[in-house]
Amino acid sequence: MAKKKTGDTEALKDLVIEAILEKKGQDVVSLDLRDIHDTVSDYFVIAHGDSSTQVNAIFQSVLDATKEKGHRPYHSEGMKNGEWVIVDYVDVVVHIFYRERRDFYMLEELWNDAKVTKHDPAAAIKPKPVRQSNRKYAPVAEDTLEDIERSLPKSERTPVKRAFTERPFAKRKAGLAEKKAGDKKFIDKKIQERKSASKKAPAHKGPATGGKAAATKKTSTKKK
Repeated sequence: MAKKKTGDTEALKDLVIEAILEKKGQDVVSLDLRDIHDTVSDYFVIAHGDSSTQVNAIFQSVLDATKEKGHRPYHSEGMKNGEWVIVDYVDVVVHIFYRERRDFYMLEELWNDAKVTKHDPAAAIKPKPVRQSNRKYAPVAEDTLEDIERSLPKSERTPVKRAFTERPFAKRKAGLAEKKAGDKKFIDKKIQERKSASKKAPAHKGPATGGKAAATKKTSTKKK
C-alpha cells in the first residue's frame, strides 16, 4: 500500500533541494520511495560536491535552511571525512557525497525501482528584486560629464542619456568659454593701463653728473 502524501514532507524535500542548489550541489536528484513497501522514509535526496569543503558547505546550508523553518534532523553523520554525509529527517533522508564516493556506491542503482526526479540548478536562482525609483537616471559627478560625452557615440545614445550628457556638458562648455573671454578682457585692460601709464611718465634725465658736464660745455662754447 502506498504511503500518503503529506504537505510537510513535500515542503521539507523542496527546502532541502533548494539549500543544496544554493551551494552549487551537483546532479541533485530525489527518489520517491512512497510506492515501495517497507522503506524507512518517503524521499531520498542525493547530491554531490567536487571537494570535501563543498560537501560540508552543502551540509551546513541544509541544516541552516531547515532549522529556520523549524525542522531538526533526527540523525546526521559523515561530517568529519566529508565523503558521504547523511542527514536524516525521518521522512526525508539527505545523502551528500564526494563525487568519487557517489560513483562508487551508486545509491540510485540500489533504489532503481523508485521514481527519480532530477532538479535543475537554474530553478534555484531567484531573480533579484528591481529597485523602484522616480529618477530617470542615476546622479553622476559633474567632472565625469566630459568622459560620458566622449565614450557615448551619438548613434548609440538614448534620448535620456543624450539630454543628460549633452545639455549639462554644453552649459558647462559655454561657462568655460565665457570665463576665458572675461579673463582675456581683464588681461587686455591691464595691458592698456600699463601702456597709458608709460606714456604719461616724465622722461628719464640720466645721472646728475652728466647734466653738469653738459652745462659746462655749453658755457665754454659761448665764451669763444
